Amino acid sequence: MIVITWMGLTQYGARCIGAFVKVAREEVKVVQLQARRFAQGELSELTGCPIIDVEANDPRNLADVVGGMPDVIALAGWSAPSFVRWARDVKRNGGKVILGTDEAFTDKSLRQILRKWRFLLKFNPWIDRVFVCGEGGRRQFIQFYGLPESKVFSGCYASDPTLFFNGPPLKDRAKRFIYVGCFDENKNVLPMCEAFSRIRKRHPDWELEVCGSGPLADQIGRYAGVEGWTGKEPVSGNGFVLTGFVNNAELGEKYRAARCFILGSHREKWGVVVHEAAASGCMLLLSSAVGSHFDFARTENAALFAPDSIEQFEAGMEKIVGMDGVQLETAQRTSVELAAQFSPGVYARNLKDAITQLRKENK
Repeated sequence: MIVITWMGLTQYGARCIGAFVKVAREEVKVVQLQARRFAQGELSELTGCPIIDVEANDPRNLADVVGGMPDVIALAGWSAPSFVRWARDVKRNGGKVILGTDEAFTDKSLRQILRKWRFLLKFNPWIDRVFVCGEGGRRQFIQFYGLPESKVFSGCYASDPTLFFNGPPLKDRAKRFIYVGCFDENKNVLPMCEAFSRIRKRHPDWELEVCGSGPLADQIGRYAGVEGWTGKEPVSGNGFVLTGFVNNAELGEKYRAARCFILGSHREKWGVVVHEAAASGCMLLLSSAVGSHFDFARTENAALFAPDSIEQFEAGMEKIVGMDGVQLETAQRTSVELAAQFSPGVYARNLKDAITQLRKENK
């Protein structure tokens, strides 16, 4: 038996697991911290296997939860005490442990250094493989943490390909930037709005669509000339299109109608939204703190900037605005090609290969 744990299963996670279940051809069970957004039945249809809801500090033994002791557990992160305890039980029972993580190296801050030594001393001794998202994760665990290359493999996350896929040519799309995410300081949304307001003065035919919710909604609204915006109703003004929350079914259409996706976070582990946008053919304007920039940002399709610099933010927007038809065609092709390296199928194949290798080690 294989057990996969997840910290609140999502649609894209369920599709990845579902692809794995099809190629595994053996008993697989999913254990998740209770979902907040999706009904269990809806996700079970996507995974093709049972989903068991648990608490972060569930006192039960794993064998009681899943009906037996698995020989492999794929662990989602290391923040849920029950997941960690169950993984160590599998290891003590002679099984194998795979750690799935969206960690991605972006700096050598004190926080990162402390996290490194916590992982190496507390977790690394009983973990057999580390399943990272992409190049940023490889840099984190191989170059920064010092793990051998044989212990790390990639492909841990991917967006839902039924929702996020290539759309019309960029030259035929609206001259529009799009942001999707939380309205908070970490996401750098106010500097984003300030940079765009400057760009708008020189390029009045461009607009910025802002999708999401969060505590800074009111201040974002002021850039559109709206006081007291809560994010619950769409408003627009001054080139800002403030949409608020958008569900996944509509989000793909939003990406395919825009030219460039923006994510200017001060800290971002991987950011599956970047994969969603790249798969939809968008150009990318990313801060250097976004972990997935290693995977999706190239000179041809993206602009990178330091998250603390509004001037660099503005310069990145200027680069995107100034691209001609040939450059737009190249940018779209580059985004889509890079995005194709990540999918539920890649997740399934890489996880299956890792499990096959681990089981051989036990013989």
